[in-house]
Amino acid sequence: MIMNSDWYKSLSKNTIPKAGSRCVRDHEKSGVMFVPESLSVLLAAIAVDAYAGSPLWRRRWRWQPLVAAERLCAWFPARLDRESRGPRALRLRGGLCAAVLCAAGLAGGAAVEALAARQPLWWAAALFVFAGLVDQREGADALRRLGRALAVHDRGAAEAAFALLSPRDPAHLDSHGMAREGVEAFARRLSRRWTAPVLYAALAGAAGIAAYWLIDRLAAASGRGAFGAAPRAARRVLRHVPDALAGL
Repeated sequence: MIMNSDWYKSLSKNTIPKAGSRCVRDHEKSGVMFVPESLSVLLAAIAVDAYAGSPLWRRRWRWQPLVAAERLCAWFPARLDRESRGPRALRLRGGLCAAVLCAAGLAGGAAVEALAARQPLWWAAALFVFAGLVDQREGADALRRLGRALAVHDRGAAEAAFALLSPRDPAHLDSHGMAREGVEAFARRLSRRWTAPVLYAALAGAAGIAAYWLIDRLAAASGRGAFGAAPRAARRVLRHVPDALAGL
């Protein structure tokens, strides 16, 4: 039986709801399809990192997303943090850098979502970047190696694994101290690389993820001087709620 094309077009026109129609608006208000694409891609990236992790995102690779973000953010204090400038000027410079990077992250994330709305293949690129930024598998592997080394009293292997989790000097810690600090360091890493990105992806999509990561990396690169005062303050604000959620 051959379907009449005019009848089929008329049926499609009358039965398929259009974007912006009352039916579509009511469905959107119901919250059934509330999960944004960027959050779904981020959750997929977390799953990829949990499965593949370090073998896929090697830190020595120059264009690994987290390494590239760190290199970008380190450029600003390297060029603008001058001791010849007074503390007030350095604080102003740091605040301006934080504002510029935050605006760049918001604009870049919004641009990715706009491009992905027209060409979904852009979400594949976002998946690649998100998985590299999460980079949590390395910490989980290090924590497991730390636990195994402490169980057999292998101090050398325990210190090597501990160095991947915490910047503290393990020479002044006993086995219980290393285990406690290792677990706490992994919890902080979990909050800052999983909980915070998921929260800001849910609130602002890819723009929220990009802005959070750029502020976080700028604060890490700025050190403890006057230049890093504003980036550190912004990072504390952005981390407050994710740290509380991760501690539940």
